[in-house]
Amino acid sequence: MTYCVGLNLKDGLVLLSDTRTNAGVDNISVFSKMHVYEVPGERVITLLTAGNLAISQAVINLLNEGVEIDGVPWTLLNVPSMFRAAQIVGEAVRGVYRVDGDAMEAQSVKFDVSLLLGGQLKDREMRLFQVYAAGNFIEATPDTPFFQIGEHKYGKPILDRAVTYDTDPHDGVKLVLISMDSTLRSNLSVGLPVDLLVYRRDRLAVDMRQRITDDDEYFRMIRERWSEALREAYRMIPRPPWAGQAPARSPAIDPSQFPAPDKVHSKANVHDRGSAAMRLTSGAFADGKPIPERHTCDGANLSPPLQWDAVPAATRSLVLLCDDPDAPAGTWHHWAIYDIAADRRSLPEDAAGRGDAGLHQAVNDFRKPGYGGPCPPSGHGLHRYHFRLLALDVTALGVRRGASCREVEQAARQHLIAEATLIGVYQR
Repeated sequence: MTYCVGLNLKDGLVLLSDTRTNAGVDNISVFSKMHVYEVPGERVITLLTAGNLAISQAVINLLNEGVEIDGVPWTLLNVPSMFRAAQIVGEAVRGVYRVDGDAMEAQSVKFDVSLLLGGQLKDREMRLFQVYAAGNFIEATPDTPFFQIGEHKYGKPILDRAVTYDTDPHDGVKLVLISMDSTLRSNLSVGLPVDLLVYRRDRLAVDMRQRITDDDEYFRMIRERWSEALREAYRMIPRPPWAGQAPARSPAIDPSQFPAPDKVHSKANVHDRGSAAMRLTSGAFADGKPIPERHTCDGANLSPPLQWDAVPAATRSLVLLCDDPDAPAGTWHHWAIYDIAADRRSLPEDAAGRGDAGLHQAVNDFRKPGYGGPCPPSGHGLHRYHFRLLALDVTALGVRRGASCREVEQAARQHLIAEATLIGVYQR
């Protein structure tokens, strides 16, 4: 499976495709799904493919050799219009089916292919088409300015909410990358690297073409900031009035409490919906600085010493969390301690391993109770580790024995009063 998306905007096209193909979890390969036909000053045509790799490669080869329509051999380099280009792509799909369809059906293999075709020819309109496995096609319009093929469901919500025909192509780049990130996090059959192309209307030359890999700083920033923005939005939503408590206990939403757009993703240490400015620190490392090796899997794997202050007066208990949002498979949960006494103000080094009767620890993503120190993949770059202190309005969280860190966080956020964050970094 793959994921491709195309935006047909007033000022240009934005096209993005992943490169992963797989025939099972132990047979994963990289193949580009983006094919560009460019004659500067005369035409730019881009084709994205999804589905069965053998079918899509056969279609591309037929298009390169030429497809006859009404006795005339056409390629994407000599078609007179984008409409005729869509016709020959459809005919190429049908040609592959005529040759291979019966044999595939005999082997119970589905004839699965879909394509996005976008571009512009000189003195012609810029257009974007989606071509189906039957060879028929539809065209994007100002009312429906984007198409997706492949594993599209995970990346569709952001496009539905944010893309319009008037979206600037550079903003479109952000949106398709967020859409791709959502898909990468939720489906292992889609993977990096991804190929990006931007075409500006009437330029008749590719404006930008980029292969984005796992170490691309801009894409990593997109992933981090989008995750943080979602968490921030979630935290600001009041609890439902039917959740076993009076509606008044849910904090009212005051627009002044929302961070300004340029500050939503800052490394602020405090997140507090009340008047208190709760703060979390460590004697082992400063906010944004490296975590010493002794607190990682490469050292003694001891939980670091932590201190906090300015806990809101209404606090009935505390929860401490540690997670890594930069993990390849999505956020990795390293530690969760819950039902910490509201008057407690610190944890010593190796609090996780000391067996303090007053500390209840969840099962981390290493499938062990307690603390699992930073242990990023070698060569994966710098990872950020978020230590979060949550002030709650209940004395006991009431989670089951052996609960996971995720379960503890989910339960805790239903009773959140204030939150402070300390970020440490580590790489191998």
